[in-house]
Amino acid sequence: MIHLASANLSDTTIAPSTLPTRRTMARLRPDQTTTSLDAMDNVEELKKEYELLVTVMCKALNEPKRLLILTLLGERPRTVSDLVEEIGSPQANVSQHLAILRDRGLVKATREGTSVTYSLSHQQILTAIATLREVMHDELDQKRRLLSPDQDPTTAKEAS
Repeated sequence: MIHLASANLSDTTIAPSTLPTRRTMARLRPDQTTTSLDAMDNVEELKKEYELLVTVMCKALNEPKRLLILTLLGERPRTVSDLVEEIGSPQANVSQHLAILRDRGLVKATREGTSVTYSLSHQQILTAIATLREVMHDELDQKRRLLSPDQDPTTAKEAS
């Protein structure tokens, strides 16, 4: 069993038999083009991978302070003290968030003398966060345009 500890989520245990294999994951890579028939053949494997994705990654990203920590670490490695100062949260809270991110494999810790420096394990996570922010802003902009009282009615029809 793989055990993923989490400070603000219930502990999650994943049976190895439920994990998608590397071969399955390679077939389901998002950067590869698949036909709808290929996708239908792989629905069960895709379900397993998405369940794992939600358990491992999405729950780690489901907290604004963790997103901020990842963004700051994307600029440069930082110590807990650096993050406490920049975020304005208590050290125990920042450490708890870092433990979750480290457990999920999103950050790594490097001991330098008596201090520990944290950095991103995967720079690609910043692209994922940026993409989610873009989608959110696009949706908010569209909703604002649709709800704007001084909007030209012809423009409102085009937006929908």
